[in-house]
Amino acid sequence: MMLDDLLPAGVSSSVRTRDIEGFLSADEAHIVRNAVETRRREFTTARMCAREALEALGFPPAEILQDERRAPIWPEGVVGSITHCSGFRAAAVARSTVIRSLGIDAEPQSPLPDGLAELVLTSEEQTALRSTREVLPNEIERLIFVIKESIYKAWYPLTRAWLGFQDVTVTVAADGAASARRHAASDEQVASPQEFYSRWKISRGLILASTVIPRDTLEPRTAACAEKRDHDHDG
Repeated sequence: MMLDDLLPAGVSSSVRTRDIEGFLSADEAHIVRNAVETRRREFTTARMCAREALEALGFPPAEILQDERRAPIWPEGVVGSITHCSGFRAAAVARSTVIRSLGIDAEPQSPLPDGLAELVLTSEEQTALRSTREVLPNEIERLIFVIKESIYKAWYPLTRAWLGFQDVTVTVAADGAASARRHAASDEQVASPQEFYSRWKISRGLILASTVIPRDTLEPRTAACAEKRDHDHDG
């Protein structure tokens, strides 16, 4: 499957490239009660992906609701992430005893819209790209955007805190790996991840990335891990 090589053992994923019919609980249906039909279809298909991934882990079917920031609310004992873009819906889940947190994201293989790169990329990233662009994909700015989205999705369940695009600097390697450093505030009191390691690839017209934070450390050493101007959990 398209996400398998981006995720370590212990993570179950499900992918759909077209929308499917599926059952929503009353509370799930309430979330998209005022949404347009395309949003309802992608929401439903993403929920079906989540249930399939949970079933593969041995969990019974469960409703997946949202918190106030649209992040998925997973069953007790589960961590996970949902993403969707045109022609792609996916969910990845793991037992919380195995994985501390995870995030996945997908975007079309296309450049960022004019003006958005300056909002997404730190000055350090822009400087680095000037010397490494020739060995990285043409859509490198979009790739960094996708990696940062996956980082945020892994970060948020641990901290319930915002993480802006300028709060993390990403270094991308041509072999499908990426590392990132978070710029912690000098007065920060909470123990939280400062470094992230992600996996990425470009396949079938999509840019895909995952970030996985292992269970055994606060400082992650992971094996894997719509035009948006702020973070969206794709929930």
